[in-house]
Amino acid sequence: MPRAISRSRSWSCFSIRSRCRRAPSSAACAWRTSAAAARPMGWSRAPRVADAVKVGSDYLRAELRGEAILTLGTSLHAWRHGEIDAVVSAGPLECMPNKLAEAQLHHAAETEGLLSLTLNLNGEPPDPELLDGFAFDVHARHRARLGAVSPAEGAGR
Repeated sequence: MPRAISRSRSWSCFSIRSRCRRAPSSAACAWRTSAAAARPMGWSRAPRVADAVKVGSDYLRAELRGEAILTLGTSLHAWRHGEIDAVVSAGPLECMPNKLAEAQLHHAAETEGLLSLTLNLNGEPPDPELLDGFAFDVHARHRARLGAVSPAEGAGR
């Protein structure tokens, strides 16, 4: 088993390096790297930037370029396609793009039901109780989505 993992990792590293050599621009390299990493994990590809901006513009102006609309857009894209059960957004304390994304993720929770946790990091470890509570909620939602129990029943366990 470890040998198979080793071969998979080396193939992924080789694949990522070769993909970046063929398309050296940072955006193309990131897109190809995302695809190479996603395949072995069973994940879908990250949305294109234009698609993330389009989805994020439901909550932020499309002219707002940068991290906030991309954080929001990629999260909403994955949520709307049923690929995730929740979002964890981590950013530096007092980071304006992170604050904008946090505020709009709150609105997305109200209108679309997207559960999110924003961690404003300042060098200290996050509160373990906060993470445990969030993980518990996500597991309950996941079980409910699979039809095992309703979210209210899952929260009571």
